[in-house]
Amino acid sequence: MTSAHARLHQAKSAKKKMVAAGL
Repeated sequence: MTSAHARLHQAKSAKKKMVAAGL
């Protein structure tokens, strides 16, 4: 498990949450 990959995944999830909250 690479922390870089985990960070990317978390960033994607966070962005999705922000977009959902913005709608």
